[in-house]
Amino acid sequence: MQIQKETIQEFLKLYDKPTLNQIFKMTGIQKTRFFRISNGMEMRLAEYVILKNLIDQKKVKHGKLRNLVELCLHEMNPLELEKIEQHLEKSLRSSLLKNERVTSEVLSA
Repeated sequence: MQIQKETIQEFLKLYDKPTLNQIFKMTGIQKTRFFRISNGMEMRLAEYVILKNLIDQKKVKHGKLRNLVELCLHEMNPLELEKIEQHLEKSLRSSLLKNERVTSEVLSA
């Protein structure tokens, strides 16, 4: 059950917490079925494979980012790299603050 929970959490995080309707359109998993799965009902293998494939597709896109960063490290001057680094740090801080707010809202509900 832990793998199932982690898979669902990763899927929801990567796809920016889609609605049940959006999940149905992406996966073909019925809205009520996904709701039950996300609340602890055991996932079928086919459902797990669908979610895992979507997670992998999203992560492959991030692989392109890694390749781009490597290329930037080799081709750009230090000043340009410093600007990119500052932008990434700012974006990360913003994302962490946003996630912290969402987590505290969920816990207080």
